[in-house]
Amino acid sequence: MTKLEKYLKQKGIRQNHFAKKVGTTPGNLGRLIQGKGSISLRVAYAIEVETDGRVTLYDWIPSKIKNASHSSSESSGKDL
Repeated sequence: MTKLEKYLKQKGIRQNHFAKKVGTTPGNLGRLIQGKGSISLRVAYAIEVETDGRVTLYDWIPSKIKNASHSSSESSGKDL
């Protein structure tokens, strides 16, 4: 279950209503929740705003990329 899916269930928000609020289609939002869709920066930001920061832009970055960038900063001794 994605962070967004948990948020919507906890708040009792329907996917089609939330999709309209963040400027996407219910179908696209469903794919995002299933982890099968790609997300635009605009929609990711709108989701962060609509969830009051509970689902952030950073949450949409795949963990393998997060881990790779974390490893790079450790090995170089620099913050990204």
